[in-house]
Amino acid sequence: MAFWDDIKNKVSDTANSAVNKANEIAEVSKLNGLIAEEDKKIKNLYYQIGKLYVAQCGNNPDPAFAELVAAVIESGRAMKEYKDQINVLKGIRICDKCGADVPKGAAFCNACGNQMPVVPEFDTDKFDKCPVCGALVEKGMRFCTTCGQAMGTAAPVAPAAPAAPAERICKACGATVEADAAFCCECGARYEG
Repeated sequence: MAFWDDIKNKVSDTANSAVNKANEIAEVSKLNGLIAEEDKKIKNLYYQIGKLYVAQCGNNPDPAFAELVAAVIESGRAMKEYKDQINVLKGIRICDKCGADVPKGAAFCNACGNQMPVVPEFDTDKFDKCPVCGALVEKGMRFCTTCGQAMGTAAPVAPAAPAAPAERICKACGATVEADAAFCCECGARYEG
């Protein structure tokens, strides 16, 4: 009988050891989870400290932080440009008051009713719009390259005399398009005669 009692004690000790090991592993896992949460909190606090520092001292940072602050500001500027490009592709603008997406041509925000600023459709520093046909003409040009209208006048210019067969001119770039070409060789635009 002592033999069976000995085996029973060994099995019981092994089972107790396994239970203790499982409890230890569970406790270690729980503590590792708590450590990960605290690490996440610390990283978030560092982020908030950095954000607050850039907001308060970004224009005049301590020399030790100047390079990092400049990098943060540059990355923020780049992100804004990328977001603006996405909005242009989507055909939307962002409301200054509430941050809602507003269709490009809308005069008012559809979420809060804020009046949207008027944004020119083209770069007014580089181009003028022809008063007759509405084509964009590079600043400084005396005549519209699309319709021949003298820039700065409202009345159409009468043609001088009937001309020989008209030269095929690309409406997109003003280059001469060959007689049998469907696309402009200069800019690739489809010729619409």
